[in-house]
Amino acid sequence: MRARARVCVCVCVFTQDIADLERRCHGAETRHQELTAKLPDATRPLLRQIEAMQAAADAQAGAWAAAEQSLTARIEDAEGRAAAAAERERHVTERLQVGACMNRQGNTHTQTHTHTHTQIHRRASAQARRKA
Repeated sequence: MRARARVCVCVCVFTQDIADLERRCHGAETRHQELTAKLPDATRPLLRQIEAMQAAADAQAGAWAAAEQSLTARIEDAEGRAAAAAERERHVTERLQVGACMNRQGNTHTQTHTHTHTQIHRRASAQARRKA
């Protein structure tokens, strides 16, 4: 009988433990449901803030794309103008070199002509002196 009494006491203790654990589980489930219901209310402001930040980021990306496109166009224009200026400079340099070459040839011709003219003048003067 003692064994039966002990078993009976153990069964009662276990039954009370089970009932206590069931109450605690039910309380935890109730708190979980309450928190789950409140969660959307708590996250709505955060979701709106995230959406606003995403819209701002999208607008900023659009502005950066427009600025990049504008700067790229300006760079291409500047490169084109630089190439045209370099081409004009090359043409002017070529013309100056041709002109300088022609001046050297002209100067040589003028010097030769002047030298010949001087020699003729000296000969004529020497002949005039001899005759005189």
